[in-house]
Amino acid sequence: MSWELVKDKFNPRAFHRNAVHEVKWIAEHVRWDDYAVLDVGCMDSGLLDLLPSLSSGTITGIDIRGQNPMDIRHPSFKPATFSAIIFLSTIEHIGLDCYGNKELSTHGDADALTVAGKLLGPGGRILVTMPWDDVGVGGTRNSVLWERRYNYAAAMELVAFSELDLVEYLEDRRNEIICMELT
Repeated sequence: MSWELVKDKFNPRAFHRNAVHEVKWIAEHVRWDDYAVLDVGCMDSGLLDLLPSLSSGTITGIDIRGQNPMDIRHPSFKPATFSAIIFLSTIEHIGLDCYGNKELSTHGDADALTVAGKLLGPGGRILVTMPWDDVGVGGTRNSVLWERRYNYAAAMELVAFSELDLVEYLEDRRNEIICMELT
């Protein structure tokens, strides 16, 4: 639908510094007729408050933290459940030693996209935003790899591993983000 529907509800303090650009891109790609939308990493995304204005469908959020933790790599959902799956600044952390990850993996991002692809129904899409870096190196916090960063080559390697199709690729170097739509 449209950023215009949610921009007044958007609280920039609930997000990281570049989030307005990512949320705007997500808002422009969620469709009103999406019958079921999954927000992966919902505790920090802030999208659960915005998505009802963008989609008439069921909105579900999962996170590895909280009262009912769920890792996207091991979902309790049946295949073909969702018409849209959103990874807003989440994919780069999956499998790394952060946010209480219990299953560490150097390819957690690729595994997450592969599983998400199986959760898509006919005509479904995966919307991904992630940090851009011209070298594609990871960020550390207290000497621990906290997030992956992607350049074009790393993003395309991730897409190839997941066996999903790339519909749209946006590289916003000024705001250090990549946005992708996958099917």
